[in-house]
Amino acid sequence: MTGAAIAALTVSVAAPGQASPDDVTRTEIELIRIYDNALLNNAPDWVVIVGATAADICAGLDDGDIPASTVTRVVHAQGDVPEAGSSDRYSITATVPVELYRYKKGDVFDFFERRCGNLPRPRATGDGHFREWGTSVYDGETGVRDEQNSVCGTLTGRNGRPVHVRAYAKSTLYVTDPATDAEVEEQDVEQLLVQVWKGTR
Repeated sequence: MTGAAIAALTVSVAAPGQASPDDVTRTEIELIRIYDNALLNNAPDWVVIVGATAADICAGLDDGDIPASTVTRVVHAQGDVPEAGSSDRYSITATVPVELYRYKKGDVFDFFERRCGNLPRPRATGDGHFREWGTSVYDGETGVRDEQNSVCGTLTGRNGRPVHVRAYAKSTLYVTDPATDAEVEEQDVEQLLVQVWKGTR
């Protein structure tokens, strides 16, 4: 397993094609997001999987066939994307499945490498409210995307009690094919945080 294989899970696997000036497109895409405090040396180390289960990801890592949640991305384009000077802003709002794991031995890359085939029970499962928003600027060949996304929800713990989860990420993505997420060349994660608590806060 390579780092790129896991990193690819954090971006959508489909996206709208070229857009006309001031065009608004709504496109169904498959979505998986993974949040892990260890990636930026935050603690405690929680792993949150959104849009799929760890079991499905493990089963599909070899062939890339991973069942994912279907969500709607809304894109507002300015100019003829991806011509130089064109841009867009986009958003996703959806209810998605969420799994929570505690993993102290490394980051999410290590989690899948060590635990696929012998997955522990999630600390909590349920549905969460997912939001993603961002902007893209294109130069005719490549694009730079500033993206933020978050998920929050009250999950059900192993003992049946509620577990509250909030996760947030901010990234810059560099794309070689601006009209699709299939060619993400690089992703710089600037902020990443998972918070977990029980009861009221």
